Amino acid sequence: MATHSCVKAISPHVRNLDDAQIRAIADKDGTIGINFATAFLRPDMERNADVPLELVVRHFEHVIDLVGDRHVSFGSDYDGADVPRELSDATRLPVLLRAFERRGWSDDRIERVANGNFRRVLGAVWRPAPRTA
Repeated sequence: MATHSCVKAISPHVRNLDDAQIRAIADKDGTIGINFATAFLRPDMERNADVPLELVVRHFEHVIDLVGDRHVSFGSDYDGADVPRELSDATRLPVLLRAFERRGWSDDRIERVANGNFRRVLGAVWRPAPRTA
């Protein structure tokens, strides 16, 4: 799982993933959480809140086109990152969901990307710590 990454083919940020890394995560049935940090999203890597919503969607769709919608999730990063003005806080997530709908995404795809993929991977790998006396 890469919880806070974007697509290097769109933005060359060092923390973003190239196509080989995206495929490697998908090969392990993992998921990639698209980060909303503006420097990760923008091709110029500027920390500028004027990020078109369409650019955010392009990061999701690059992963989907490469490996399928089973391997991409929300990574957001609302705990200190500079985020796009249109996604300024978690109450604005429906704006992104509507953008997905306008692109013709099915309800099933939106559910997988919004929470299903993350939950699936966590369910497969998360193990509670053993109880100690």
